Order: sequence, then structure tokens, then C-alpha cells
Amino acid sequence: MSQQGSYQISTIASNIEKELDRLKAQVGLFWDKELKHYKEFGLIDGMSVVEIGSGPGFLSEKILEHFGSVHITMMEIDPLLVDYSKRYLAQKHDTRYDISQGSITETGLPENTFDFAIIRLVLEHLPDPIDAVREIFRILKPGGKAVFVDNDFEMHIITYPQILQLRELYDAYCKSRYSEGGNPRIGRNCRCL
Repeated sequence: MSQQGSYQISTIASNIEKELDRLKAQVGLFWDKELKHYKEFGLIDGMSVVEIGSGPGFLSEKILEHFGSVHITMMEIDPLLVDYSKRYLAQKHDTRYDISQGSITETGLPENTFDFAIIRLVLEHLPDPIDAVREIFRILKPGGKAVFVDNDFEMHIITYPQILQLRELYDAYCKSRYSEGGNPRIGRNCRCL
């Protein structure tokens, strides 16, 4: 399966273990607020959940810990992260999940299957996020909910006092992400429904 988008752990990180630590810390940092919003949008115990772009499995782990009867299907395009998440979650002795390698634009999952979908920090890395959104809605049951969590890297340079040199660094970062097929400014294009 070919890689797509602007995040591939083996090329973006000079040290994969440190990048995995960063990703785990990122989930931990935002978990309480994200959980509150997932519940507000309708996530309850017993649902069939899909996390597309599941990475190393840290968010799915939190969901499994918090909801004792949820079954979660995880899909990740990066084979390194698929293998890591399989090993990582196997240590937890939980069997309420499935992990597979696949693309968010062509999951191969049956339509009308899931109650709830989580797509976290994925759209910013895609050359065509609209195809991804269509695929998510295809696999949701009628009345199912999808939560897309993404950001806008412009927020990373807002400081007080202002640091003008951040603009040059930010522009170089954005240029690199765009050249790889991503959009680090996707957050400003997303709308809440």
C-alpha cells in the first residue's frame, strides 16, 4: 500500500521512539477535553467506533479504558504504526478492537457500519480531505456521528511578546507540508455543524 499525505513517521521523525513518546504525550495532554467533546457529540458505551488514522493506538487505548463495552476498529495507513499499535495494545490484553492497514479515502470497510467515527489530526496531512470525509460518512450508520479533530498551525506562532522570526520558520514548515500533500492551515477551512 502506498503512503499518502504529509505524515509518515519514518521520514518525519529523526528518532521514532521520541516521536512515539510525543504522540502519546499529545493524547494525554488533550484527553480530558477531547473526551468531554466526544461525549457531547454522542459517544456512549456500547457503540461501534472507528478511528481512522489511529497511529500508534494511544487514543484508541484511552477510549477502550474509558468505555468498557465499546468495540473500536482502528485503521492506519503507515505499516510501522500498524505493527506498533498491534504490539502495544496486545500488552493491554483487551480484545475489543481490530487494527488494519488502509487509507482513509478507501477504507474497504462496509458501509453503514459504525455508530461513531473519530478522525484526529489526519485531514491536515491529506492532499484531498473531501474524499476522506465522504468515505467516513459512507461507513457510518444512518444517524452516526463523525468527529474531526484538526488544527491550524497559524496558532503556533501567536506569542506575546511577538517573535517575528517564528513567521519565517512557520512559512518554511507550511511550504514543506504543502509540498508533501498536506495542508497545515486546514483548521480555518473546517466548519462545525
